[in-house]
Amino acid sequence: MCRPTDSIRYKMKKITTFTLSFCTLFALLTVACQSDIPKEEYRKYKATHKNIKAYMNLRLGEHTFYGKYRIVYPGNAIDSGEVKGKVFNDTLMGDYRYKQYGWKENKIRPFILLQKGDSLIQGTGMELLYLGVFYFAPESISFDSPRFVFYPDH
Repeated sequence: MCRPTDSIRYKMKKITTFTLSFCTLFALLTVACQSDIPKEEYRKYKATHKNIKAYMNLRLGEHTFYGKYRIVYPGNAIDSGEVKGKVFNDTLMGDYRYKQYGWKENKIRPFILLQKGDSLIQGTGMELLYLGVFYFAPESISFDSPRFVFYPDH
């Protein structure tokens, strides 16, 4: 019968200790990185513009936001994807990564919202691309003629 030697036991103990340390560190980092977006801040919003409906499930942290965003067009064509970005006072700036109805590739567009009371106003502006990053030209951002005004969906 073959018995493990002391050196093999020592190596197995080192591997086990390393694996446990790595898993613990990974778990701590995962929890720490998501602490800015608490689960209780998860909110549902709904908007309508002409015959187009939009739905947004948003997690709002102190400095960042993340969520799912879906636009339903007449005839049930749907653009569906994710929004994420940074929060600057009452403004949420980021991007919308989505799959357009009937397309295989994902698209990316800049995304901006203005918080006004319980509602979120979607801004518009001239879209630019710089080094692979889509954004609105700062002087072109407007909330005067919004595409959507989102209200809480209870």
